[in-house]
Amino acid sequence: MESTEPFSELWNEEGFYFITNPVGQRRGRSQMYVLREEDHEKLFKISVNKKASRRQPSREEKLKICALQASRCNICGSSVRSRRISDRAFCKDRRRGVFDHRKPVEMGGNSEFENYQLLCFYCNKSKWQICNICESPNCEKCVLAYPEKSSIIVPTNEDISDMLNRSPLHQ
Repeated sequence: MESTEPFSELWNEEGFYFITNPVGQRRGRSQMYVLREEDHEKLFKISVNKKASRRQPSREEKLKICALQASRCNICGSSVRSRRISDRAFCKDRRRGVFDHRKPVEMGGNSEFENYQLLCFYCNKSKWQICNICESPNCEKCVLAYPEKSSIIVPTNEDISDMLNRSPLHQ
């Protein structure tokens, strides 16, 4: 199957989570992506082609999440800020806060309050890269979605307990 859209755009925006991007395979300057023959029919199913529905938490929900997490990244514990951060700030990606869906919408997660966590931009980006290769439907066992419950990254089986924020929230 040929397409002009990059893999990440297809996977995230259109919900084609069954399209893979083989490591090291490139077409020109772009990463190639592959649709396995056994997955061809999935392209025509309305439930798969339907764009994932997501929303940001409301202002009240954001304030509550920040209060619950003491304005800290739920994974690494960095102190995140909601106001503008200087372009020259040290470790800017550790200071910028992102409201993350614990279980990604593309993997069946919802936009309910319980499915949000506050992450620094760096941890959110790293989580996205790992979730992109994950085939496990059980996010509840993964540290990236629930650092309060686990210290293992499910798809890589990596223990990151030495990197985790172990505040009272996680004990």
